[in-house]
Amino acid sequence: MSSERWIPKDPAYRAGIYTELEAVPDHERLRNFHSRFEGRDCWGEYLEVNELIEPSHSRNYKLCMKRRERRWKAFMDSQGRHHALCTPEDARDYATHLFEKHDLSMSTVVGYWCQVERFYRWMFYHVDFPHSYHPFVMAAIHDETCHEIWMEEMTQEEQ
Repeated sequence: MSSERWIPKDPAYRAGIYTELEAVPDHERLRNFHSRFEGRDCWGEYLEVNELIEPSHSRNYKLCMKRRERRWKAFMDSQGRHHALCTPEDARDYATHLFEKHDLSMSTVVGYWCQVERFYRWMFYHVDFPHSYHPFVMAAIHDETCHEIWMEEMTQEEQ
């Protein structure tokens, strides 16, 4: 069996048909779906459906997941948007926010940023959500810092 990856690491390969927000038709942009998500805890749905928080998980793991949720939701509140409706700029700014405001290491930022990326990936592939593009992948394509985080995550997944 070949040791080559089945799916390339390049985020552009994983973007779907839209690699930049400007290419997304206006009626498909996430900003149009605010009323549909108002009061909805999509992060909670993601955790539940994927069984990411189970009684058997360690206390430390549960605290880590709660911290990731809290920081992402607080960041998106500061942007004036629901946590399921970010832009590629929000994904980019979140990476900067984690490095600068919280003074986190690359490996810790990878954990935070990539957990939210996986949340968006989940929505991207589920028909219950209007996500026809992936803001975190777009950010990884067009922003050097996000690309570096993306590649670090891909490297960790291989190990």
